[in-house]
Amino acid sequence: MRRDGFVTETFKPPYIKPKRPTRAQDFLTRTPGEAVYAGSLSPQQRAARQLGKDMREMMDAIIQREEWMAAQALVNGKVIVTYEDDDGKVIGQKEVDFLMSDSHKIELSGTKVWTHADADPVKDLRTWKRRCSQDSGATVDRAIIGSNVVDPLLAKLKDKLDTRRIDLGFIKPEQLAGGVTYYAPCATFSRN
Repeated sequence: MRRDGFVTETFKPPYIKPKRPTRAQDFLTRTPGEAVYAGSLSPQQRAARQLGKDMREMMDAIIQREEWMAAQALVNGKVIVTYEDDDGKVIGQKEVDFLMSDSHKIELSGTKVWTHADADPVKDLRTWKRRCSQDSGATVDRAIIGSNVVDPLLAKLKDKLDTRRIDLGFIKPEQLAGGVTYYAPCATFSRN
């Protein structure tokens, strides 16, 4: 009996290295909020403070780019990587395709749109969860949805959450980092 084969492709991504010019002149005069006379900082201290601030901002920019690329991989199944020279001029592009099946790229229309009266978002979520489990073997335990579908989804779940002595879930909005709002855990989605 023959074994199933596989293909491994590798990709060496370019460095993400933002740059910010620094001039000595920027540190010779006091910065806003700095004491005018007593306790003012030396140019070296100002430069060190600005260097720390710049490094933090550039590291945040790198993290945001990586998160954006991860989101593109999850949503589109591929990421387009752009190569730039030191002056920011585009010198090439490479598409990294994760071979996401078209059955995982879902776009609702007509009566399937969750704002439609006949739509069944709970059934949709269960179907998609099963599909992911069957195709990958992994169990989906979270759904990331856009702000435009939160209200229709919660409206459809309302009757499932208004039960006595049965805890199917609860709505407890919570603000998370990056402007994300966590609305509720829901036992409705925990089983296949």
